[in-house]
Amino acid sequence: MEYIDTSWRTALMLSFVLPMWVVALALAIRDIETIANRYLAAFIFLYGLNLAPQIIGFSGFYQAFPWLTFAPFNNELWLGPLLLAHTFSLLKMPPRSIYKWFFLPGVVQSTYYFIAFVSMPDYKDKWAFNDAFHEIYFVPLELAVGVLLSLYCIWKCWQLITSYQARLVNVQSSIESFDTQWLKRAIIFFSVLTVMWILFESYNQLVQKMTYVDQFGFYILFAAIVLWSGIQALSHIREPYPSVRWLTDEEENEVSQQQDDHIASLAERILLELEQKQWFRRSKLSINDIARDLGTNETYVSRALNNYLKKNFNQLVNEARVDYAKQTMQQRTKESLLEIAFDSGFASKASFNRWFKQCTGMSPSAWLASQSEVI
Repeated sequence: MEYIDTSWRTALMLSFVLPMWVVALALAIRDIETIANRYLAAFIFLYGLNLAPQIIGFSGFYQAFPWLTFAPFNNELWLGPLLLAHTFSLLKMPPRSIYKWFFLPGVVQSTYYFIAFVSMPDYKDKWAFNDAFHEIYFVPLELAVGVLLSLYCIWKCWQLITSYQARLVNVQSSIESFDTQWLKRAIIFFSVLTVMWILFESYNQLVQKMTYVDQFGFYILFAAIVLWSGIQALSHIREPYPSVRWLTDEEENEVSQQQDDHIASLAERILLELEQKQWFRRSKLSINDIARDLGTNETYVSRALNNYLKKNFNQLVNEARVDYAKQTMQQRTKESLLEIAFDSGFASKASFNRWFKQCTGMSPSAWLASQSEVI
């Protein structure tokens, strides 16, 4: 026990790990986007667990309790697939069955360390196994698989988020409520840290062995990013994210074979009923709402908007909101601009101001003042 000494490095790591686990628990018990949040909670919890060797190493536990060698704390091979699973689930994109196999390396890694930990009670046997097999064969393989798996999962997450953002404007009128920028920023940070990890491990394996102290700054930086990502998820995932329409080849062909006059008449009907029924005044209006009201499906509505009206769904609805707001501002002069914005269907003042300026070239207050001058 004389080896144990809680150092400042241990205390600093714990100051990140303990909040990480609190955030992971908060995500795991949320009733919004439950599956996606639990994948992210597992990612955060396992990364915190991955820091255990550093935490107890700085405290001298390995010297005091050498039998802790090979304790199954290493789980890097789980992290990339969990992040990818979170992204798939949050963005409502059903993954292909092949992605389930991405968890296999993590299962093998955890099983390997567990067997090595429990099958050799004598720490001397563990040390001998480490020198004769683990460091020579398993660690390089573990690193290679970890690098390739992490890079692919990060790239796939980025691709999914970018595609989702591009398609969301075709199905949702108020996309601000479903912000994915925080996740995109997290992916950028993780990609930078992954490159740093590759450089660290390459130097460690090929040039000179690095101690816990040498890698301390990297682990703290990564812990800070993981903690930040969890807090961002708690802050931004406030309601279920909408699903976007991903057409199969068969569906695309089916739509293409429809007569042009059918799609054209649907476009005219959309414009007419949008004005008459004022669908746009619903703040969370989706393309599925309109398709249901028209007795058709999202595919035909989307094709009518894109091919004949030359607008995406988000643009069509928000331009209608701006037109309605302009009329209301002139007719109901005693109401505040914020009241008019909400009454027109905008979910926030920021969204109202942005769309109003995009459509008129002026802010709402400046436009209103210009109308007074004309009168």
